[in-house]
Amino acid sequence: MIKNFKKAFTMIELIIVMVVLGIVASMGATIISQVYLNYINQRAMYSSSTKTEIASSIIFNRLSHRLTNTTVGRNPSNSSDIELVSNITDSNKYSILEWYGMAVDSFNANDTNMRPAWNGFCDVNGSSKTSIATIGSNLSLLKTIIENVSNSKISDLAIIFADPSYSNTQGYNFKCMGYVDSSCISKVSTLNTTLEAFTLSNSDAKRVSEQYKLIRSAYALVPVNERDYHGTPVFDLDFRYDYQPWQGESYKDSGTNKNILVRNVSTFRFSAMGDTIRFKLCVTENVGNKNITTCKEKAVIR
Repeated sequence: MIKNFKKAFTMIELIIVMVVLGIVASMGATIISQVYLNYINQRAMYSSSTKTEIASSIIFNRLSHRLTNTTVGRNPSNSSDIELVSNITDSNKYSILEWYGMAVDSFNANDTNMRPAWNGFCDVNGSSKTSIATIGSNLSLLKTIIENVSNSKISDLAIIFADPSYSNTQGYNFKCMGYVDSSCISKVSTLNTTLEAFTLSNSDAKRVSEQYKLIRSAYALVPVNERDYHGTPVFDLDFRYDYQPWQGESYKDSGTNKNILVRNVSTFRFSAMGDTIRFKLCVTENVGNKNITTCKEKAVIR
């Protein structure tokens, strides 16, 4: 009786197959590992890019309504060291950016007759040193907005006229507009909603011109919480608002509203030329044993 035997793999063939499978598995693991690492890097880059873009857009929008002659840099090591951004030569020395912003929320608000809360135009002939007539405005609407939306008071407001000189003997200067003293800024005390006029608390010899800007708040970008972030020096960028330097308030006061605009900032620099201000913001994200940094640079042209 003849038996038929089926031919099987030899030991050498099995070893060869196992070696080939090992090589394929190793290559697959390397590819999968590389794909995952690329995903992690892309996610970190997207995260830092998104944070940088959002923070830069907020800064850009706020700076778009700044008053140029109040936009200053501060030295965090010396509270009395303040300089107009356009005059700064050492960007490392002045890391705090501060400015007065036009009360744009109430400027853009209109009543049913399309009258703005304040229109920026002054009736010079109908005004005096203490009463600024702004015909065509709806100061009742302004009062509602200021007291309910922004959580401020009418006495927080101030007016800056378009004329480059505050009076015949004194020009507008950021120091006398509230940062050091308030001798060249017009503070609002009350609103005359019948005559559509601002009543001012100071009755000095100011020059009243046809155009004015209404301001309600100063704003500041302040680096805080400096630290080492996986080998990279970073800080958080604080946004301070709803305070009035012309009323003796400061961005450092405990009652000043503040929020962290963005975390893990490695660079925040600003400069100005004329009425254009430029700033650069860099945000860092950590991936394993390395950092990924994304930077945005914008120019606010007016």
